[in-house]
Amino acid sequence: MKIKDIYPLHVWPKENELGIEIEMEGEGLYDVNCKNWVIDGDGSLRGHGAEYVLNGPMTKQGAFDSVDVLYKQLEKRANIAPSDRCGVHIHINCQHMDIKKVFNYITLYLIFEDLLLSWCGEDREGNLFCLRAKDAEWLLVSLIEDKKSFGKFYKTGHKGTFKYSAMNVAALTYYGSLEFRSLRTPSSPSPIKEYVNLLLHLKKVALKATDTKDFIAGCSKRGEIEWAREILGPYFNMLRHRNMDEMIIEGVRRAQALAYTPLKVIKRKQLEDAVNTTVWRDIADIQIAPPGPAPQPERPRRLRGNEDEREIAHAERLREFNAQWRRINENREEEGG
Repeated sequence: MKIKDIYPLHVWPKENELGIEIEMEGEGLYDVNCKNWVIDGDGSLRGHGAEYVLNGPMTKQGAFDSVDVLYKQLEKRANIAPSDRCGVHIHINCQHMDIKKVFNYITLYLIFEDLLLSWCGEDREGNLFCLRAKDAEWLLVSLIEDKKSFGKFYKTGHKGTFKYSAMNVAALTYYGSLEFRSLRTPSSPSPIKEYVNLLLHLKKVALKATDTKDFIAGCSKRGEIEWAREILGPYFNMLRHRNMDEMIIEGVRRAQALAYTPLKVIKRKQLEDAVNTTVWRDIADIQIAPPGPAPQPERPRRLRGNEDEREIAHAERLREFNAQWRRINENREEEGG
């Protein structure tokens, strides 16, 4: 079962695999007006800080071209001030991934997370806006609970709970993406492209993998460095570190419980029962046609000026929706008993 079958999302084409948000501080940032980019204010930034957000998921090449154009305009019209408060957030489209493959991706990332954060810079390690699993181990506990609960991200899917994790899993529930927040805003586009290429490579490996347990077994059998060389391929040297073996061992130990937790999968019939409810129709704001395959509803657009009311109403509908899922799970347990 795929992410797009579970959540009321606007479904993007598979090739639109990438979204980017870039935070900056400096002068003249709001004078830059680039195609494909939207400028938002950000309360976590100082002075005239701004966040540039791609106006929708794009192909990798399209996103890279847009980043190049943005940086050229910034060079002409603005003065960027380096800041450890500014980061680049990469959204990798997971809408078309099976839940099992998503957990492959999450587990693989967690194994290499320390190396990834080290590459992103010392000021990103332990940074409160991109906390690693080792800094916030409750994320791991919550992911294990989610894996036990049919892969429906009930624990980690709340927007505010794990928003500042280096990997924001909650983005799966409202965008259908995994958000990676650890890269510090660079002075040129090159680090952004390198990081995106690495994240997409890990996704490709996750899609090919059979089970999360294979990562742990493979590392144990081949040794940390040789296994990493095989998994990372052309990106091995990018993450090479003097303590690489120790960091991988720690990552494997941290991710091991999640890797060996069995994924309980909900049956499609149960999903269809959940979809054909007033609660889901209210969230998706569409008309459900009974019976048939799970729909691909469009996520409501964000409206400026009344975000508070929309957030409150949406949160209430989500609570009703989660209650419906709990009833489905209870019914399943009764039928199994």
